[in-house]
Amino acid sequence: MTHCIEWLRHLIPVAPGRMRRLLRTLLGTLSGVLALHIGAAEAGSPLLVDYSDLVAENAPMVVSIMVHQNPTAESTNLNSETEQGSGFIFDGANGYILTNAHVIENQRDVTVTMTNRQKYPATVVGYDSRSDLAVLQIHTSDLEQVRVGNSDTVRIGEPVVAIGAPFGFELTVTAGILSARNRTLEGLLVPFLQVDAAVNPGNSGGPLFNRNGEVIGVNSRIFTTTGGFTGLAFAIPSNLAMPIAHELIAHGKVEHAQIGLRIQDLTPELARAFGAPADSGALVVGIDVDGPAQGSGLQVGDIITQADSRALAESVALPRYIDPLPAGQKVHLTVWRAGVRLAIEVRLGSTGEQGPGALLRASLTALQGKRAAPYLQGLTVRALGPEERIDTGVEGGLIVTAVQAGSPAQRAGLKVDDILLRDHVQLLTSVKALREAWTGTERDAPVLVKRAGDCFYVLVTLRSGGLEN
Repeated sequence: MTHCIEWLRHLIPVAPGRMRRLLRTLLGTLSGVLALHIGAAEAGSPLLVDYSDLVAENAPMVVSIMVHQNPTAESTNLNSETEQGSGFIFDGANGYILTNAHVIENQRDVTVTMTNRQKYPATVVGYDSRSDLAVLQIHTSDLEQVRVGNSDTVRIGEPVVAIGAPFGFELTVTAGILSARNRTLEGLLVPFLQVDAAVNPGNSGGPLFNRNGEVIGVNSRIFTTTGGFTGLAFAIPSNLAMPIAHELIAHGKVEHAQIGLRIQDLTPELARAFGAPADSGALVVGIDVDGPAQGSGLQVGDIITQADSRALAESVALPRYIDPLPAGQKVHLTVWRAGVRLAIEVRLGSTGEQGPGALLRASLTALQGKRAAPYLQGLTVRALGPEERIDTGVEGGLIVTAVQAGSPAQRAGLKVDDILLRDHVQLLTSVKALREAWTGTERDAPVLVKRAGDCFYVLVTLRSGGLEN
């Protein structure tokens, strides 16, 4: 095998262009296999893989990106600011480069530097903040381009290689393994690949390669408490990134579908409280007014278990499935409600069709000092008045004005200014209604709470005879 590898290394420089790429792929595969055999033969020694051929082949397609940004209102610098990132050429014939959207935000002009030190001004073709992807174009031709792999086939534990410009150090190579899949970060719908290859500021937008030299991800995020790498890096899978890149080229933007629901994970505790048969699915905690789901028959407290016959293991699986679908398409949902399975159809809208904005917390804090009723389970609450319900956009609702230390309410995580909307699916319209629901009973009560614009269920473990004061 060693002789075969050496023969390929001598053959590659004189081979035609397309044949040269094929031979490089074969060389990378054979080198990896040889390294695995060597590692297995050396008992007790670490398994080392030689990535030098992978780097030599792909380095010319990795670029450094310098962005001169327009100063923001918060900036103390009156001149343009600069940010640096990475990217890679995925369409050499047209000079298209893929990077992160956050690299080119608020850009005034963008400069791309190749590994041969050649610099090119770049045009922003389009970007998509929801997926954190952007496409640039440089006006030169006959560039080599990366080979894109199938990110769905990469297995946890496989070796990966990142190439980029961390802290401005161009063409920095780091290696590690794929640590996990389908990570959710910062509210983004991207099912991130998690790796332990060192990635730092400046790596953003650079490629993540598998052992065969194929791009399987776009480096995007790190988790850090120091500002630098701490062992957790995240990449956008290639199977998500490339369709978005081509849509950005075609339209300059990406239209995302939306269903107009607010949802949360169905924990085992919430599943038991709702009497659900399993703890998988998306628990509906809000329906946008005039959104696509309004009038579909969905209700707060419904548990969505399937979308178009696809089982939803967790709540984020629903928006991840919906996001790339075209607006106007119908989605068939399987819903569990109070022991009954229902089939509900929703016609999707686009991200441009949003419901009302979040509540203003200031409108809640101004309610302090009005008459409140001390009562159950460590809570002091009072009903919202008609004008307050209009201001906060809720139907009924009880505002929490005090929480007793060590009480069931505090253990459930309830706080002052929370608005209690429902017990299970029952609207809470008055203090009397809550007293009747909670007095003389022992159960886990799923209570729908609105806090600073977000809705979610919490579990309050009720004690019998819990009337206070």
